[in-house]
Amino acid sequence: MLLEKKQLEIRRSQTFSELKVHDLDITTNRIILQVEGPFSTVFWDERTKKREFGSMALAFEYYWISLSFLISNGEFIFFVIYYVFSVQGLIQSPVFYSFHLLDVINRFPAL
Repeated sequence: MLLEKKQLEIRRSQTFSELKVHDLDITTNRIILQVEGPFSTVFWDERTKKREFGSMALAFEYYWISLSFLISNGEFIFFVIYYVFSVQGLIQSPVFYSFHLLDVINRFPAL
């Protein structure tokens, strides 16, 4: 019984790596995307050397989740605001550079 389960797991792992995105339905592709991520062998097309999700809905879901993770990252938001104030200081008024001084004060504890 235990030997049969191990053989079944080995057979599943071998066949799972040979599957491609176009062979599966969108629900299975979503589960594979959530469990293994976008770098799974299921999504990799050897012929074109590109990642393919099989449907626009799944690709949109992947990019939407990636974008929402990026937007919710505090460090990314900080650097975007930092860049915006740099551009405003360059174009609009040098007063916006004062926010960079606040960052310098926060980074150095001696100040």
